[in-house]
Amino acid sequence: MARLDFYQNGQLFLKLRLDDRPYLIGRGNDCDIMLPDPKVSRMHARLEPSEHGWVLENRGKNGTRVNAELVSERRNLDYGDRIYIESYIVILAQDDAVDAFSVLEQTGTAHRIPPIRRK
Repeated sequence: MARLDFYQNGQLFLKLRLDDRPYLIGRGNDCDIMLPDPKVSRMHARLEPSEHGWVLENRGKNGTRVNAELVSERRNLDYGDRIYIESYIVILAQDDAVDAFSVLEQTGTAHRIPPIRRK
């Protein structure tokens, strides 16, 4: 099972377990996942399950990036991929993944995510 981890300004603010159904992401009231930012399109992106995992479809005018790559239409996602929607970073994770905050509490060591290198 997969989940989405939502970050803004470097802070995790939501972990969302994904059911096996499509999700519409945007600032519109009819979206499954609402991101209240005027730069986010009303229907910015669609995330849907596929035979091989999850697929992201860009629907916004401002674009959606996965890792450092602009998504023009559709893109297959892998666990660990970072989805950039304006000021939000959304990471596709396995729901059984270890929570970094629990690791910090148990070991006293934080795990750092390496920066993305732009080409």
